[in-house]
Parts: sequence; structure tokens; C-alpha cells
Amino acid sequence: MIDAKKMQSIAQRVAAVFPNLAAPEFHSSSTFGNGRSAVKFVFKNGLKLIIAPDTNAPVFSFQTWYQVGSSDEPANRSGLPHFFEHLMFLGTKENPKFSRILQQVGGQDNAMTGYDYTCYFQSLPVGQLDLVAKLEADRMTGLVLTPEQVQNELDVVINERLWSVDNDPNGQLDEALYSALFPNHPYGAPVIGFLQDIKNLIYADLMEFYRARYSPENATIVVAGHVDVEEVLTTILKWFGPISGRPVASRQANGDEHNSGGYTRQELLLPVSSPRLLIAWRTVPFSHPDADVLDLAMEILLGNEASRVHKSLVEDLQIASDVDATSESMRLGGSFVASITLNEGSNSACIEKALDVVFGHVNDLALKGPKERELLRAKNLSESDHYSSLGTAHDRGIVLGSYELLGGDYRTLSGYVSRIQGITADEVSACVKRWLNRDNAVVIIARPFQAAAIRDEVLKKSGAL
Repeated sequence: MIDAKKMQSIAQRVAAVFPNLAAPEFHSSSTFGNGRSAVKFVFKNGLKLIIAPDTNAPVFSFQTWYQVGSSDEPANRSGLPHFFEHLMFLGTKENPKFSRILQQVGGQDNAMTGYDYTCYFQSLPVGQLDLVAKLEADRMTGLVLTPEQVQNELDVVINERLWSVDNDPNGQLDEALYSALFPNHPYGAPVIGFLQDIKNLIYADLMEFYRARYSPENATIVVAGHVDVEEVLTTILKWFGPISGRPVASRQANGDEHNSGGYTRQELLLPVSSPRLLIAWRTVPFSHPDADVLDLAMEILLGNEASRVHKSLVEDLQIASDVDATSESMRLGGSFVASITLNEGSNSACIEKALDVVFGHVNDLALKGPKERELLRAKNLSESDHYSSLGTAHDRGIVLGSYELLGGDYRTLSGYVSRIQGITADEVSACVKRWLNRDNAVVIIARPFQAAAIRDEVLKKSGAL
């Protein structure tokens, strides 16, 4: 357990080294994952810092999380945060080759954009903390972009969109699903953006976005691995302390706990070898107590080969080859998605049967709750997955950052296992009844193109028809 008085003393000592910079203050500490510890500091310029020391391996992860994702996009500017993620690797005047500098010292770097955040992360050997902090602080304010660079990277993102969505049946299914599940909601637009919106992005949009969103007040740094708390605090103050805080654009503050607006069903003709079904519900934000209960319901219904739906569709009826599910809670709401791949040659009767099986098991769980052995297995699986997600320094940083950015407080991570183990059968039943109602389901069905239809479409696009 971290000593709060010791952390306060460290913060005061570090502030004395750089008396004219944005001094840090101790905020809180917590334990997680079998005795690991994390501590949070807040700087006077608004920057937040979470440190999770662990000396098991001579490596560390440095992550910079910005409170901006696709849910913060201006109207008709979908894809802007994701596009800007690409641009952040183009370098600054002082450091024009960001990734190459890190690679030369044995580091790796990447980034990801979600609905609610953009995260830049690096994995490095011990001894490179000063370097990576210097680089990240530099590109927080010193990014240099030219219209030519923007256009070149725009072409890259357009090709990524074509490859991952427009020419990928899975991407088309996901886009159709979230558009139907979150109508008139920030999560209804894809993170990568709609193609026409991406094409319409201009240099001025990007620079305005950079000035409005990339600042200390909008950032949380997470450092996990083989590091010393005082050294990290000193280094972050050295490089980020001189950066002035400034007001950032406001964002929607409250979580959305509403179900979708009634039963919705869409059918798509796609180049898939067999029918695919997505059955989804709009659920709860990350911080909602039902989020953990839905994790267990997912395991019981669809999450593994011992689940109810898998046993019915794959083993008993033998009409499906794969059953999977996700229960994802985000800052403003969540989704519970069942994914069913039917066997090749399955007809409409098989599709309707599969839907009836899924809804039947969901209804049965809502009315009768889980059996004791099902609930125990789901708890054990969830606990195992939880500890597996904390396996590396990078993993621990991602989990801590997610709890802080999506749930508002990294400290809630510490109670995950006890919360899961304390959930009762009645709570599972009530939660399923509350959120997984057939009347609020969104169903997306992908039916295979006939070979002739695919051939004719290709010929038509090529001008041969």
C-alpha cells in the first residue's frame, strides 16, 4: 500500500526543484491486481499523472491519454480525432522523426482512438523515461503540419477506411449495427469516420482541433512498469510543467442509460460465405453498477463454448459454426452484442431459428436467472480474464487509463473482483430483464451474395456491363 504522507512529501520535494513550473499535488492512491499499487498526481496546469510501479521486468510503458474521441466530433466532421491521431506521428520542428528516435533506443510506439479517448503509447527499456517524456511534451504543443502532409495522410486514412469498412463485410456490419443502435447519438458514427466526411476535412479543421483538444488540462499520463515514483514525477514536471494550461472544449458529461428506440431489423447482402447475425442492445455506461453484471450475463449466454447459446446452436441444432459476444461499456453508454455465424447453405428458416434461440435463452435467463454452476463459471472466467488483462506493463497502463477516462476514477479498478464475486443470481436476472429485452433489440443480418450477383457487380463497376 502506498503511503499518502510519503507521496505528499515527494510532490513537495519535486516542486521545490522546479519552483517556477506547474507544481504537482498528490491526489490519491489505490491497490489493484493482487497487491499492485498506483498513485495519482495532478499538476497546476491541469495535467493528470498515474504511476503504477512494478519491478518484475526492466521495461515500462508510457501512455498519454487525451479526453477526446469520436464522440467529441463537430457535426459533419466524423473521423477527425482518428485522422489527427495519424498526424501526431509526423513530428515537430525539434523532433521530426518521432517513431525512429524511439526505435533507435529499443522502443515501440503506437496509438489508438476510441469513442471517448485518443491514446498514444510507448513501450521502452529502463533508462528512457526522460527521452519519451521530452518527445510527448514536444508534440503536445509543437506539432508542425503542412497542407501537403495533411493531404498525403488523408489519402492513407481514406484507404484505411476503404480497406476496413467499405471493402470488408465485417466493417460494414459493425457500421450498420452502431448506426442503428445509437441513432442521433455520438456513438452512431464510426470512429474512423464516414467516407465523405473524411474527404471534406481541411487543414483549418485540424489545426483548430489541435489547439482546442491537445493541452495539459485535457491529458492524463499513465506510466506503468519498472519506474521510480519520484523520478517519474520529476521528469513529467521538467517537460510538461512549462506548458500552460488552457480551457478545453466542453464535452457531453452525463452517461446515457437509455435503451434503443424499439425493435430494429436490417438485412444486408454481403460477400460472406454464410449468414451472419448480430443481435444487440444498448446498455449502460462504464461507471454503472450493471456493467459488471452484464459481463456475467454475456459469459452465461454466449461468451464461451459452455454457454447456453453455443450449446444450442453449435452442438444441439448444429446450424451455427461460431457464437461470440461482447459487452462493452463506454463513457456515455454501452452495448451488448451477440454474433452468430451460421453454417454455409443456411436458409431463412435457419436464420429465424437462430434468432428464436438467442431471444429464448435471454428471456429464460431474465425470468429464471442462472444456475449456480453457470454463475460460478462466469465469475471464474471474468476473474481470470481480469488478471490476464494486467499481464504486462502496457496492459496495466491501458486498464488504468480506461478506468480513469471512461469511468472517471482509476481507483474503481481495485474492487472489480470483489464486485464480480458478490453478484447474485437475482441481480443477473433483474439486469437481463432490464436491458436485454427483445422489444429493444437491434438485429443486423448479413446474407451471402450469390456468386452470379458478385460477378455481375464486379463487371458493372469495371464497365463491362
